[in-house]
Amino acid sequence: MFIGAYSQIPHGSSPQAFKRVVDCALKPLLTHLYQKPWVRLHLYLSGALLECLDDSYPEINMLIVDLIKKEQLEFLTGGYYQPVLHVLPAKERSLQIEKMTTLLRKRFGKRARVLWCYNQIWNPSLVNTMKMCSLDAVVISPFDALGGKTGTEKPFRMQEMGKFIKVFPSDDGISYAVRQYADGQTDIEMLKRSMKTSLASHPDAFAMINIDQLCQGAAQMVPRDDEHVWNVFETVFSLFPEEVQSDQGKTQLYALVERPEEPLPLGYLPSGWYGRDASIEGVRAFNDLLVQDNTVNYLHARLLTLTEIVRAYRKNRDVRKYVEALLEKASGSAAYIRDSAGGPYTGGLRKYCYRHISAAEQQLMKQPDISFPFQQDVDYDGMDEYLVSGKVISGVLHARGGSLCELIHLPSAWNYADTAGVPAKDSTSAVPGLFQDCLLLNGAEVEKPDAQASKDIIRLANHIYDITVVDKKNTEFLASCTYPLKPAGNVIFIEKRYKFRTNAVIVTIRLKNEGQRQLVFKLGEQVNLTLGQHGGTVPVFSISRESSNIIPSGTMSKNHKSIRILDEENKTTLSLVSDARFSIFHQDFSVPVNTLLGFHEEYQYTELMPVWNVDLPSGAEMTYMLALKIER
Repeated sequence: MFIGAYSQIPHGSSPQAFKRVVDCALKPLLTHLYQKPWVRLHLYLSGALLECLDDSYPEINMLIVDLIKKEQLEFLTGGYYQPVLHVLPAKERSLQIEKMTTLLRKRFGKRARVLWCYNQIWNPSLVNTMKMCSLDAVVISPFDALGGKTGTEKPFRMQEMGKFIKVFPSDDGISYAVRQYADGQTDIEMLKRSMKTSLASHPDAFAMINIDQLCQGAAQMVPRDDEHVWNVFETVFSLFPEEVQSDQGKTQLYALVERPEEPLPLGYLPSGWYGRDASIEGVRAFNDLLVQDNTVNYLHARLLTLTEIVRAYRKNRDVRKYVEALLEKASGSAAYIRDSAGGPYTGGLRKYCYRHISAAEQQLMKQPDISFPFQQDVDYDGMDEYLVSGKVISGVLHARGGSLCELIHLPSAWNYADTAGVPAKDSTSAVPGLFQDCLLLNGAEVEKPDAQASKDIIRLANHIYDITVVDKKNTEFLASCTYPLKPAGNVIFIEKRYKFRTNAVIVTIRLKNEGQRQLVFKLGEQVNLTLGQHGGTVPVFSISRESSNIIPSGTMSKNHKSIRILDEENKTTLSLVSDARFSIFHQDFSVPVNTLLGFHEEYQYTELMPVWNVDLPSGAEMTYMLALKIER
């Protein structure tokens, strides 16, 4: 019997998440292992968790060193920043694996020779990478999460392009029981019974226990099971007779890897998503996630396009090396996958990626010997976007909606347009972005989107605008479109002039009635902002000479010329200012998530929509100005 444990907690997770993994599971596991010298353990820890141990838990590192010297502990290696390895270029895969392998060797005195794939996403092309990194075997679940079928649970040899590795399938019964506990469908006593039953029926099994899911399940219990999680390991360790020792003083798996005289049967591990670590309903492959979620696709494409620019830059090796290191940190896939860390709904994971993408991009833009492409298709949607960069803010202007799909405050490296996709309530629900036009017809009110009113609320977030660069410095743009209205013959022309200043974006909106009839409607300018918010209502204030009042979420407030939004985490104040009085709708959006910190509502973004009354005779036009300012 083989026993293993793993934690995939990624960079960008909160300090509370790291503390919980260590205190609730990892520390009790290693302490209990030390007390059972006849038990051998295989362990995978993410690069982020290894850094956390270095910074805050030196005593645990000392314990690990002792366990490795006693041949009780064997590390598995993998991609340092938790990437899905096969979507990286071959060179970058090897670099990430070698980075973790080198860290383990230097810190704990022994080189890992067995691979663990993040979220157990496998591709046969990794065989060549493994051989380049001197890895002999991979541990992976036999359960095909996409097909719902379980393959062989017996170890086998795999050949790909003449190169051989060993594949050690883990016990799916254990993984299933831990996932049930993580989802709150069983308690810890039922989990222990299930694990005993599974291991008793498979005495030669390889039990891999997801530490993050144990923490996730314990957080849902009332009262919490934190103090009893160690009982799970006690249950598994109790199945090891004291007289059982590994061959030649080494861990059992390591001994098998080194036995060429006893070849395993041939087999094949096809490309797929294995195990029960993530929620992947309705997904056919990892890349399908990029198709289903625009925000995930944008983040991934943003990384790839910048990587291509870096590849072509060869004039300054030091700069290139520095930029490549930043992009390597942004290459992790945790922000795409819904697992115990929260995935795309956890703002810290996305922020970690954007922070390093932005830093890499700014470094490249500073180089005098590079012609940076300020107009390019950064999200692979077939249309060019326009990049703007200043001293305090940078942004990306998108033809879809004629809106900003990215607005980064450079001192805090925070992307205020990083609005994760909240599940749509209906076809008219907002698409995240900044400065998206919304036409409210026939007296429709945005704060009362009933079935009838929704037909009269026209959101132009997916409408394609024509983009024109106004100045040579790439700081002023025109985004325009012509939109037909009912009844036939009504036509509205919309033009938005963007001006990017030091710490502000100024938008002048020009409306012209190009139809034959008078147009009476309301114009809404939707501004979706992601703030450094961890819960509760975002503080939005109306500002006047007499007083300042809070505008609650879910309400429409009238007669304003400016409002202020406080972002305490980033120590910034955002202001929306107009030259004409407006009403404004404020709505905070969050989604329920189940992570290793427990079940909670995770804030996503805040919708702010200034609304003006419009009355245009045929051929008439009018303008409004709206500015977004970020101050620190």
